[in-house]
Amino acid sequence: MATRILIVHPDDAVARSWVHCIEQSNREVACVDSVRDILPTVRSFRPDVVVAELRLHDGPTLRTLRRMRHEDNRVELCIITGYDSLATASFCHTLTARSYHVKPVGAAELLQLVLAEPCSGEVAATERYMRLDRAVWEHINQTVAATGSIARAAEVLEVNRRSLRRMLSKYSPPV
Repeated sequence: MATRILIVHPDDAVARSWVHCIEQSNREVACVDSVRDILPTVRSFRPDVVVAELRLHDGPTLRTLRRMRHEDNRVELCIITGYDSLATASFCHTLTARSYHVKPVGAAELLQLVLAEPCSGEVAATERYMRLDRAVWEHINQTVAATGSIARAAEVLEVNRRSLRRMLSKYSPPV
């Protein structure tokens, strides 16, 4: 059973609520909010489980988790993300993450994830399925963010620029 948990999350309020919930269950918790702090904290704190948000502001979380996995293979990984994609889920599977979950994840749900017995290396299927229009909307926004402009994103997605602008002007579809 997990007794030492490392939380990796950029949002201080969310991280504090998760830490508080886990501390209430008499577990030791450490928390980091940046990629550069993950490996040093894993080396010094020696967690049983690392709960990691994939979108950190200072670098590639997945690469760091891969390095952590090579250094200490006994650490279990619980991946939390706001952008559910097949590529990310597949990569998490290669890391042998014990679970992969799409936000929102509340403190009580997180506690259940951490206290659950590890699986046999399989990535747990999420119980929440994303609607197609929501997946399209998120993919468009990720592409715009990656390319830096709507015009360039339209070229990459092979969509008319005006159509893309119209799609982006809509409110985000429900999850």
